Amino acid sequence: MLIAFLVSQLVKRLRSIDFKKELRRIWAAISEYSRKLGLMTTRELLTLYYALSEGDLTPKEKAFTYAAIAYVLIPGDLLPRRVLGLLGITDDATALIFALRKIQKSITPEIRLKAASKAEEWFGNKAGDPLENMREERV
Repeated sequence: MLIAFLVSQLVKRLRSIDFKKELRRIWAAISEYSRKLGLMTTRELLTLYYALSEGDLTPKEKAFTYAAIAYVLIPGDLLPRRVLGLLGITDDATALIFALRKIQKSITPEIRLKAASKAEEWFGNKAGDPLENMREERV
């Protein structure tokens, strides 16, 4: 699996990574692409981001988290949305879900709230209502 390969490569590099620099780059990418990614994806990416910056993650958990964020933000895609429609988002969703499950014990209510608040700031007050957002995305 692609994520497992990415994780193994990241684990090897973790000791030499400047985390503050990487977090700034991740923040810039999330904020730049948030409108294209949509509310729900952005909220989950922000959850992963805040878990990286504030959570108590092991090196392996950090690697999984970085790999998932990178996979979603990298322009190339195994299953392109433009070609496959809804099926094209399943690989991104899988990467996010995988990482979120791997680090779920480190995602505090405060991290969830911070991610939801930032998403609400970027998308408006509908950030707290995923069903409303899904209805809008279908239009």
